[in-house]
Amino acid sequence: VIRKENPDVIHALLWAANIAARVCAFLLRKPVVTVYHNNVVQDGFVRGLLDRLTVHLSTKHIAVSDVVAQSFYARATWLPASRVEVIPNGIAVPNDYTGLQKKDLGLQQDTFVIGAVGRFVALKRFDLLLEVAAQCMARQSRVR
Repeated sequence: VIRKENPDVIHALLWAANIAARVCAFLLRKPVVTVYHNNVVQDGFVRGLLDRLTVHLSTKHIAVSDVVAQSFYARATWLPASRVEVIPNGIAVPNDYTGLQKKDLGLQQDTFVIGAVGRFVALKRFDLLLEVAAQCMARQSRVR
């Protein structure tokens, strides 16, 4: 499929896709950008080994935070810093931002608010979030 589509660049995110994309890109002589969303020190032995064996095949590595980038640098100390870029995951909030407060929503300060941000797909398990939130709200009046 990749050969047929003939992309200019291959982009992958998460460890298994990163490994597969690196190998495909190498075989097809395409640049590949791989993304890290988690601290790599939490990878198990097999994940860490496969990443170490293929990391040099990525043209560029993207980390979603400085912490993730530092964990990546710790594992790939020989990799030039120019091959790693941090693109923060989420929304940049100014330090002086006070934002919407609980009182603005008519909630008491001690109200426990449950929420989530993400794609509305089964993998994100919003069904479980709603189920657990409903159980919490049934047991505790200050949960919203």
